[in-house]
Amino acid sequence: MLTKNKNTIHPLCARCAKTCKQTVSVIMLTCEMFEPQMSDDDFDQLLNDMDEVTRQADVLHTRVNRLIDDMQEDVVVTEDDAIPDIEPEGDER
Repeated sequence: MLTKNKNTIHPLCARCAKTCKQTVSVIMLTCEMFEPQMSDDDFDQLLNDMDEVTRQADVLHTRVNRLIDDMQEDVVVTEDDAIPDIEPEGDER
């Protein structure tokens, strides 16, 4: 049988991602704050997902910039269009 040091972390806490670790001297069956640690495979998948989201964001950024450039090229203001012709108003005699 393994001897447990009083400073050994409780087995439930050892499997938890939180930092509120308890020692084996604490009698604990469950913990409402328990959050399982992420496995290496799950972490790798998360990184892959983040890379894919970053790639999609870059593609969208490029498309938006291209659309903005296209819109700016389509809207060309000439001097004649900038100032409308104003007819003088007055008494028509």
